[in-house]
Order: sequence, then C-alpha cells, then structure tokens
Amino acid sequence: MAITLNEKGFATESHSIAWEELDAVGLRTTSAGPFVEDVFWLLLWHGGCLELPGSVVQGEVFAALIDHLPGFDAIKIVQAMASVDQRTWRIWRKGQTDPLTQSAVLAQRFCELVERLGGQPQAWSREILARWGEPHRHYHTAEHLAACLAELDSMPTPDADVIELALFFHDAIWRGAPDDEVQSAALLQKAGKDMGLPAATLEHAVALVLCTAHDQPLAGAVAGADLVRDIDLAVLGTDVLGFLEYDDAVCEELSAWHHPWVVRIGRGRFLGNLLKQRAIFKTSALNDRYEAAARANLEAVWGSPRYRVARLLAWLGW
Repeated sequence: MAITLNEKGFATESHSIAWEELDAVGLRTTSAGPFVEDVFWLLLWHGGCLELPGSVVQGEVFAALIDHLPGFDAIKIVQAMASVDQRTWRIWRKGQTDPLTQSAVLAQRFCELVERLGGQPQAWSREILARWGEPHRHYHTAEHLAACLAELDSMPTPDADVIELALFFHDAIWRGAPDDEVQSAALLQKAGKDMGLPAATLEHAVALVLCTAHDQPLAGAVAGADLVRDIDLAVLGTDVLGFLEYDDAVCEELSAWHHPWVVRIGRGRFLGNLLKQRAIFKTSALNDRYEAAARANLEAVWGSPRYRVARLLAWLGW
C-alpha cells in the first residue's frame, strides 16, 4: 500500500484525507504475530475509519503523523508496539491535552479547588494524583479523570466545586472490587478532614462518590448525583476508538484480579443492562450529547464475538 503525503493531508489508493479532518488516531493489535501483520493504525474522521497496516506507517509516514497531529500519547504507542494481545488504543484525538503535562495541570487544579472550598491542599494533591497513576490502572487513570473534569467544565452547573471534588476522588481507590466506591468515599472523608474542608461540603462530596456505584440506585436526594454518574459514563458516547480502548482497558484491569471469562461475562452483563435502560444518561445535557452514540457503541460491542457467551447466558436467563 502506497501513501502520498503533503502539507494538506495524505492519500492512499482509496482515500484522500486532510489533516484537519482527522478526529482521532488509534492502534489495534492482535495476537497473530510474529509472522503476519499484528499492528494496525486506525485513522478516524467524519467520513469513516481507515485502517493501515503497521508496516506502511513507518519512517516518513510516521514522522508526518507526529508533525501534523501534535500531542500523540507516546506511552500508549510504546504499550501498543509491545502488545501481543487483541487490544485497541486511542493515541490521539483532536483537542486532547498533552499527556506529558496532564498530571501537573491536574495537581494545580486540585490545589486551586481545595483553596476555593476553604481548605488547604497540603500533600493531598500529590497523594491523589499518585493514586490515579497506579501501575495496575489502564482505564481508571489520570486521562479518565481529566476527561471527567472536561465534561464538567463544558456545562454551567450548581455546586460545580463540590462535584469537581467528588470527581477527583470517585475512583481514587480502584481494585475492581465491589466496595471501591465505599473505600474512595472513605479516603475523601479522611482527606477532607486533613485539608480542613467545611463539614457540609465534605458530606455532599462523599455522598456523590458513593453514587458512582453503577449497580446501585442513585440517591435522588443528593444534588448533582445524576450529573456525576453521567460524567463518569460519558466515555460510552465517545468516538469508536475511545470506546473500544475503554472496554479493552477495563477488561485488562479486571483480569488482574479475576479470570478473563469471569470478566467477560460480568462486563457483558453490565453493558447489556445499560442497553436495557430507558435512558443511559439521566441529565438532559449529556443525554442529548451522548445517548445516541452510546447506544450505537454498546449495541455494536454487545453483538460482537467478545460477548457471545454473555449473550447466551442472558438468553438462558442466567
């Protein structure tokens, strides 16, 4: 396959795409190597998704991608190139924050938030970012936290600061365990007292963290609970590369503690139950923004071979 490059974009035998038209770039790896192609580049734009064999995205072509699409996640590229599994990574998307500066930006934001709420961040900015950077995390990372905060920033809302505090702690404890939300809320309780946050503010934020347990009914009396839950699920309505990366990464996280078959069945049950809901997103703003795309993503992955066993068990009523 030949690729022609210029300042405006690139072309293959079948497609011509301008740099400015690209929305996201990903990598797909398979377990088929080493004697056949097992790395593929995925280029997503408004006209569809183009897949290129890794063997043609080298040298001049790779350099052109890096040059015209600044902000590539170099760590993800290395992880993908080392992978021998079936996996998808979204390594670039339009408007993304430079991954190399993300942690510093989040730490500063956390300090400013705590001070606005009347507390002193002390060492907790380092502590909370260290937890989001734990090596066993593949989806519940600082990137997920940054995406949640970006969603919050995109809409004016009452209690924005309390909601932001809850988002900083909502996955602070992540082990794939049923009590992760309870433990994250307990960590927030401890941190809030250490930082001298007002009792009412802390109580509200703790309640919001507890509401992020997606298999539990929301406490309707907690202001902002629907919004926090919707923000946490916004990835369901992202572009297809981001959605596939999310599903693969969560399964990878959970497989560290559970057998892969248990993970696939449990994930399938969770995703299938989301599809059964009358509305996945409870707030009007995020329902308008993501509901249709989320249902399309969920229906596609639910109907795929990866959840065939989960579908069979659901059909049998198990």
